[in-house]
Amino acid sequence: MGGSPTYSLLAVFFFLVIGSSGWRRSRIRRARRDLPTAMQRRLGPDPMFDPRADPPEGLRAYTALHRRTARIQYAAWALGFAWLVWVAYLLVSAAPAGATEADDVFLLFRTSLVETADREHVATFDTRFGLDYNFQNCWQAAELFQSQEGVSTRFWCEPVTQNIKKDTP
Repeated sequence: MGGSPTYSLLAVFFFLVIGSSGWRRSRIRRARRDLPTAMQRRLGPDPMFDPRADPPEGLRAYTALHRRTARIQYAAWALGFAWLVWVAYLLVSAAPAGATEADDVFLLFRTSLVETADREHVATFDTRFGLDYNFQNCWQAAELFQSQEGVSTRFWCEPVTQNIKKDTP
């Protein structure tokens, strides 16, 4: 996951959760600061300054603000967790980790530059998208390599057998 766009997608989640918490704390501190000293002493401890269950008349506006900011914060958290679920879905569904069967794997070979009777492994095509996808991409790569000017080696694709798959890096 290092250096991938996944970090950017996860940053949105952390921005929503941490940002909404900081926003709520700053709103509550500002509202507490504007209260008279006698009312400030009736609030709970720092950092959230929770009002009592039965607030006096002077704290009703503060209590309403406290509840409203909590609802907004929880909505931002819900959005952040929904975003996190979406990112997890993208990671799980779109990551081709390898072919499911050995028959779906193709190997790209070329003739050796030193000994033309030898062959060298160039690439392995083993995505989860299946036989046709791997076959087409392997042959397309072979044709692209072969079409370069000055290329004296020959490129070709072969389907893999179980023994070759174990030995191939």
